[in-house]
Amino acid sequence: MKINVITTEAGKIIARNTIIKLGANPFDIEGTKVPISLYQKKGDLLVAKGYSNPAAIDVGSDGQVLVSDSTEATGVRWKTMQLGTITLSNSESFAIPSGTVVTQGTGSGTFRIATSADTTNLYVTSENILPGEDGVLYATSGVSCIVRVTDAAVAIGDKLAVSAIDGVAETTTGTHFAIAVTGKSAGEIGTVNCILVNQNVSTLDVPGGGTGRPTLTANSVLVGNGVDPVKLISTHEGVLYASGDNAEPVFTVLDPYHMEIFYFGGF
Repeated sequence: MKINVITTEAGKIIARNTIIKLGANPFDIEGTKVPISLYQKKGDLLVAKGYSNPAAIDVGSDGQVLVSDSTEATGVRWKTMQLGTITLSNSESFAIPSGTVVTQGTGSGTFRIATSADTTNLYVTSENILPGEDGVLYATSGVSCIVRVTDAAVAIGDKLAVSAIDGVAETTTGTHFAIAVTGKSAGEIGTVNCILVNQNVSTLDVPGGGTGRPTLTANSVLVGNGVDPVKLISTHEGVLYASGDNAEPVFTVLDPYHMEIFYFGGF
Protein backbone atom coordinates (compact mmCIF):
# COMPACT_ATOMS: atom_id res chain seq x y z
CA MET A 1 0.00 0.00 0.00
CA LYS A 2 1.34 3.48 -0.90
CA ILE A 3 0.32 6.60 1.04
CA ASN A 4 1.29 10.15 0.07
CA VAL A 5 1.80 12.30 3.18
CA ILE A 6 2.33 16.08 3.05
CA THR A 7 3.41 17.72 6.32
CA THR A 8 3.45 21.47 6.80
CA GLU A 9 4.89 23.74 9.47
CA ALA A 10 4.21 27.46 9.62
CA GLY A 11 2.69 27.21 6.19
CA LYS A 12 5.77 25.56 4.72
CA ILE A 13 5.94 22.01 3.37
CA ILE A 14 8.56 20.10 5.31
CA ALA A 15 7.80 16.57 4.06
CA ARG A 16 6.31 15.29 0.82
CA ASN A 17 5.56 11.85 -0.70
CA THR A 18 6.37 9.84 2.37
CA ILE A 19 5.81 6.17 1.45
CA ILE A 20 4.53 3.76 4.07
CA LYS A 21 4.38 0.07 3.23
CA LEU A 22 1.83 -2.04 5.13
CA GLY A 23 1.81 -5.83 4.99
CA ALA A 24 -1.27 -7.93 5.83
CA ASN A 25 -0.86 -11.64 6.43
CA PRO A 26 -3.71 -13.22 8.40
CA PHE A 27 -2.47 -16.76 7.78
CA ASP A 28 0.61 -18.60 8.92
CA ILE A 29 1.74 -22.03 10.02
CA GLU A 30 3.16 -21.01 13.37
CA GLY A 31 -0.03 -21.61 15.38
CA THR A 32 -0.49 -17.94 16.29
CA LYS A 33 -2.82 -17.23 13.37
CA VAL A 34 -5.42 -19.16 11.38
CA PRO A 35 -3.55 -21.74 9.22
CA ILE A 36 -4.33 -21.39 5.56
CA SER A 37 -4.20 -25.21 5.26
CA LEU A 38 -7.70 -25.36 6.75
CA TYR A 39 -9.05 -24.37 3.36
CA GLN A 40 -8.95 -27.48 1.18
CA LYS A 41 -11.96 -27.38 -1.16
CA LYS A 42 -14.16 -24.97 -3.03
CA GLY A 43 -16.83 -23.55 -0.73
CA ASP A 44 -15.11 -24.40 2.58
CA LEU A 45 -16.26 -22.12 5.40
CA LEU A 46 -14.27 -21.25 8.52
CA VAL A 47 -16.06 -21.61 11.87
CA ALA A 48 -14.99 -22.01 15.49
CA LYS A 49 -15.32 -25.12 17.64
CA GLY A 50 -14.34 -23.04 20.64
CA TYR A 51 -11.78 -20.52 21.84
CA SER A 52 -8.71 -20.53 19.57
CA ASN A 53 -10.05 -23.65 17.82
CA PRO A 54 -10.92 -22.86 14.18
CA ALA A 55 -12.30 -25.49 11.80
CA ALA A 56 -13.48 -25.65 8.21
CA ILE A 57 -16.81 -27.17 7.19
CA ASP A 58 -17.55 -28.49 3.71
CA VAL A 59 -19.99 -26.62 1.54
CA GLY A 60 -23.53 -28.04 1.57
CA SER A 61 -25.58 -29.37 -1.33
CA ASP A 62 -27.12 -26.95 -3.83
CA GLY A 63 -29.90 -24.89 -2.26
CA GLN A 64 -29.07 -25.71 1.37
CA VAL A 65 -28.69 -23.03 4.04
CA LEU A 66 -26.44 -22.85 7.10
CA VAL A 67 -28.34 -23.21 10.38
CA SER A 68 -27.37 -23.33 14.05
CA ASP A 69 -27.22 -26.77 15.67
CA SER A 70 -25.82 -27.16 19.18
CA THR A 71 -25.39 -30.93 18.67
CA GLU A 72 -22.73 -30.35 15.99
CA ALA A 73 -19.08 -29.93 17.00
CA THR A 74 -18.93 -26.69 15.01
CA GLY A 75 -22.32 -25.43 16.21
CA VAL A 76 -23.69 -25.18 12.66
CA ARG A 77 -24.74 -27.46 9.81
CA TRP A 78 -26.19 -27.33 6.33
CA LYS A 79 -29.93 -28.00 6.04
CA THR A 80 -32.52 -28.18 3.29
CA MET A 81 -35.20 -25.57 4.00
CA GLN A 82 -38.04 -26.30 1.62
CA LEU A 83 -41.66 -27.35 1.73
CA GLY A 84 -42.38 -30.81 0.38
CA THR A 85 -39.64 -32.62 2.30
CA ILE A 86 -39.68 -35.36 4.94
CA THR A 87 -37.06 -36.59 7.39
CA LEU A 88 -36.28 -40.32 7.57
CA SER A 89 -33.36 -42.43 8.82
CA ASN A 90 -30.92 -44.20 6.49
CA SER A 91 -31.39 -47.96 7.05
CA GLU A 92 -28.56 -48.93 4.68
CA SER A 93 -25.09 -49.88 5.93
CA PHE A 94 -23.45 -47.23 3.73
CA ALA A 95 -23.70 -43.49 3.17
CA ILE A 96 -26.17 -42.34 0.52
CA PRO A 97 -25.19 -39.24 -1.48
CA SER A 98 -27.50 -36.36 -2.32
CA GLY A 99 -29.63 -36.79 -5.43
CA THR A 100 -30.16 -40.52 -4.85
CA VAL A 101 -33.59 -42.09 -5.38
CA VAL A 102 -34.79 -43.86 -2.22
CA THR A 103 -38.00 -45.34 -0.83
CA GLN A 104 -39.52 -46.39 2.49
CA GLY A 105 -37.51 -48.89 4.51
CA THR A 106 -38.91 -51.89 6.37
CA GLY A 107 -38.46 -50.25 9.76
CA SER A 108 -40.66 -47.42 10.95
CA GLY A 109 -39.29 -43.99 10.01
CA THR A 110 -36.54 -45.34 7.74
CA PHE A 111 -35.64 -45.31 4.06
CA ARG A 112 -33.59 -47.56 1.79
CA ILE A 113 -32.07 -47.11 -1.64
CA ALA A 114 -34.64 -47.64 -4.42
CA THR A 115 -34.43 -50.33 -7.12
CA SER A 116 -36.00 -50.61 -10.56
CA ALA A 117 -38.82 -52.64 -8.99
CA ASP A 118 -39.94 -49.64 -6.91
CA THR A 119 -42.54 -47.42 -8.56
CA THR A 120 -44.32 -45.69 -5.64
CA ASN A 121 -43.23 -43.77 -2.56
CA LEU A 122 -40.01 -42.67 -4.25
CA TYR A 123 -38.04 -39.80 -2.72
CA VAL A 124 -34.78 -38.01 -3.54
CA THR A 125 -32.11 -37.30 -0.93
CA SER A 126 -31.32 -33.62 -0.45
CA GLU A 127 -27.99 -34.23 1.29
CA ASN A 128 -25.36 -36.86 1.95
CA ILE A 129 -26.77 -39.14 4.67
CA LEU A 130 -24.61 -41.47 6.76
CA PRO A 131 -25.86 -44.96 7.77
CA GLY A 132 -28.24 -44.79 10.72
CA GLU A 133 -28.50 -41.00 10.49
CA ASP A 134 -31.59 -38.91 9.80
CA GLY A 135 -31.71 -37.02 6.52
CA VAL A 136 -34.03 -34.72 4.57
CA LEU A 137 -35.71 -36.16 1.46
CA TYR A 138 -37.64 -34.44 -1.31
CA ALA A 139 -40.99 -36.23 -1.26
CA THR A 140 -44.02 -34.26 -2.47
CA SER A 141 -45.26 -34.01 -6.05
CA GLY A 142 -44.48 -30.60 -7.54
CA VAL A 143 -41.21 -30.18 -5.63
CA SER A 144 -38.11 -29.44 -7.72
CA CYS A 145 -34.81 -31.15 -6.91
CA ILE A 146 -31.58 -32.48 -8.39
CA VAL A 147 -31.48 -36.23 -9.13
CA ARG A 148 -28.67 -38.54 -10.21
CA VAL A 149 -29.11 -40.12 -13.66
CA THR A 150 -27.28 -42.75 -15.73
CA ASP A 151 -24.77 -42.04 -18.50
CA ALA A 152 -27.55 -41.99 -21.10
CA ALA A 153 -28.74 -38.68 -22.55
CA VAL A 154 -31.63 -36.89 -20.86
CA ALA A 155 -33.78 -34.26 -22.59
CA ILE A 156 -36.02 -31.63 -21.05
CA GLY A 157 -39.46 -33.16 -20.51
CA ASP A 158 -38.23 -36.77 -20.29
CA LYS A 159 -39.97 -39.01 -17.76
CA LEU A 160 -37.67 -40.54 -15.12
CA ALA A 161 -37.79 -43.92 -13.35
CA VAL A 162 -35.28 -45.89 -11.28
CA SER A 163 -32.71 -47.61 -13.51
CA ALA A 164 -30.92 -50.95 -13.14
CA ILE A 165 -28.39 -49.02 -11.05
CA ASP A 166 -29.96 -48.77 -7.60
CA GLY A 167 -30.78 -45.18 -6.63
CA VAL A 168 -30.00 -43.75 -10.08
CA ALA A 169 -32.70 -42.58 -12.49
CA GLU A 170 -33.07 -43.04 -16.24
CA THR A 171 -35.54 -41.97 -18.91
CA THR A 172 -38.68 -44.04 -19.44
CA THR A 173 -41.93 -44.03 -21.36
CA GLY A 174 -43.83 -45.87 -18.63
CA THR A 175 -44.42 -45.40 -14.92
CA HIS A 176 -42.29 -42.55 -13.62
CA PHE A 177 -41.66 -40.53 -10.47
CA ALA A 178 -40.26 -37.31 -11.98
CA ILE A 179 -39.99 -35.18 -15.12
CA ALA A 180 -36.67 -33.65 -16.19
CA VAL A 181 -36.57 -29.84 -16.47
CA THR A 182 -32.92 -29.77 -17.55
CA GLY A 183 -31.05 -32.18 -19.79
CA LYS A 184 -27.60 -33.67 -20.21
CA SER A 185 -25.55 -35.33 -22.93
CA ALA A 186 -24.73 -39.02 -23.02
CA GLY A 187 -21.37 -40.28 -21.83
CA GLU A 188 -21.19 -40.15 -18.06
CA ILE A 189 -23.32 -40.43 -14.95
CA GLY A 190 -24.54 -36.99 -13.97
CA THR A 191 -27.47 -35.05 -12.55
CA VAL A 192 -30.48 -33.16 -13.86
CA ASN A 193 -33.06 -30.91 -12.30
CA CYS A 194 -36.50 -32.48 -12.11
CA ILE A 195 -40.04 -32.02 -10.84
CA LEU A 196 -41.42 -34.85 -8.72
CA VAL A 197 -44.72 -36.37 -9.89
CA ASN A 198 -44.41 -39.20 -7.41
CA GLN A 199 -47.29 -41.43 -6.38
CA ASN A 200 -47.15 -41.55 -2.61
CA VAL A 201 -49.12 -44.34 -0.98
CA SER A 202 -49.85 -43.51 2.64
CA THR A 203 -49.31 -46.18 5.27
CA LEU A 204 -49.87 -46.34 9.00
CA ASP A 205 -47.01 -48.04 10.82
CA VAL A 206 -47.48 -50.84 13.33
CA PRO A 207 -46.63 -48.72 16.42
CA GLY A 208 -49.31 -46.30 15.19
CA GLY A 209 -51.91 -49.07 15.01
CA GLY A 210 -51.61 -49.91 11.30
CA THR A 211 -50.18 -52.74 9.23
CA GLY A 212 -47.17 -50.86 7.84
CA ARG A 213 -48.22 -51.90 4.32
CA PRO A 214 -49.79 -49.85 1.51
CA THR A 215 -51.76 -52.87 0.22
CA LEU A 216 -52.90 -56.28 1.47
CA THR A 217 -53.08 -59.46 -0.62
CA ALA A 218 -56.65 -60.68 -1.08
CA ASN A 219 -57.74 -63.43 1.36
CA SER A 220 -54.39 -63.44 3.15
CA VAL A 221 -54.03 -63.78 6.91
CA LEU A 222 -52.14 -61.06 8.80
CA VAL A 223 -49.49 -62.19 11.28
CA GLY A 224 -47.71 -59.95 13.75
CA ASN A 225 -44.05 -59.18 13.07
CA GLY A 226 -42.97 -56.99 15.96
CA VAL A 227 -42.78 -53.32 15.00
CA ASP A 228 -42.09 -54.19 11.35
CA PRO A 229 -44.87 -54.41 8.72
CA VAL A 230 -47.14 -57.39 9.34
CA LYS A 231 -46.51 -60.63 7.46
CA LEU A 232 -49.05 -61.90 4.95
CA ILE A 233 -49.84 -65.63 4.88
CA SER A 234 -51.66 -66.77 1.75
CA THR A 235 -54.61 -69.08 2.34
CA HIS A 236 -54.46 -72.72 1.24
CA GLU A 237 -56.51 -75.83 1.70
CA GLY A 238 -56.40 -77.08 5.26
CA VAL A 239 -56.16 -75.39 8.60
CA LEU A 240 -53.95 -72.67 10.01
CA TYR A 241 -51.58 -74.61 12.22
CA ALA A 242 -48.68 -73.65 14.50
CA SER A 243 -46.16 -76.33 15.41
CA GLY A 244 -45.35 -74.76 18.76
CA ASP A 245 -45.58 -71.75 21.02
CA ASN A 246 -44.71 -68.50 19.20
CA ALA A 247 -44.07 -70.43 15.97
CA GLU A 248 -45.24 -68.82 12.73
CA PRO A 249 -48.46 -70.58 11.63
CA VAL A 250 -48.90 -72.18 8.22
CA PHE A 251 -51.82 -73.65 6.32
CA THR A 252 -51.64 -77.44 6.25
CA VAL A 253 -53.78 -80.54 5.99
CA LEU A 254 -53.47 -82.35 9.30
CA ASP A 255 -53.08 -86.10 9.45
CA PRO A 256 -55.37 -88.11 11.80
CA TYR A 257 -52.76 -88.18 14.54
CA HIS A 258 -52.91 -84.39 14.85
CA MET A 259 -56.68 -84.05 14.62
CA GLU A 260 -58.89 -83.54 17.63
CA ILE A 261 -62.68 -84.02 17.69
CA PHE A 262 -64.70 -81.52 19.63
CA TYR A 263 -68.19 -82.45 20.79
CA PHE A 264 -70.75 -79.78 21.35
CA GLY A 265 -73.75 -80.57 23.54
CA GLY A 266 -74.57 -83.84 25.24
CA PHE A 267 -75.13 -87.34 23.94
